[in-house]
Amino acid sequence: MEFRLHDKFDGFVALSYMWGLQKPLMLLSTNLAELEEEGGLSPFDPRIPRTIKDSMILCERLGEDYLWVDSLCIMQKTPEASDQIKRMDSIYQSAKFTIVAAYGTDSEAGLPGVKPGSRVLEQRMADVRGLKLANVLPQFTYTVDNSLWNTRGWT
Repeated sequence: MEFRLHDKFDGFVALSYMWGLQKPLMLLSTNLAELEEEGGLSPFDPRIPRTIKDSMILCERLGEDYLWVDSLCIMQKTPEASDQIKRMDSIYQSAKFTIVAAYGTDSEAGLPGVKPGSRVLEQRMADVRGLKLANVLPQFTYTVDNSLWNTRGWT
């Protein structure tokens, strides 16, 4: 699958994630031409954080062609950037769906379950004298409610 910068917001998936202390690859006037080239964005590019790479892979698996990521779709370090950031609610609202990266503390946390062996929690089962026992995993709402992602102003 080929990923390219696009200004068309029709039929796209959005990513809600946390940048963290290290900023991810950003769209700047100095790298616009490079990122617009065919193959300019790849899930194999070491500059792209794991959460964005995992989202690219997930979109490919789901047959989605467009992924909106703030750091790559908003021209950073421009006066227009703050106007677009103020309208992020309408961007998320216009998306087919939003991938919520609530796990971890930064853009390198990834999306658990996208890559083999990336699940953080596993349900363990044991057979004790013919009785199957399993640990209970945290409920989805508990996990999201207690995530660092959920402390941000626009979530």
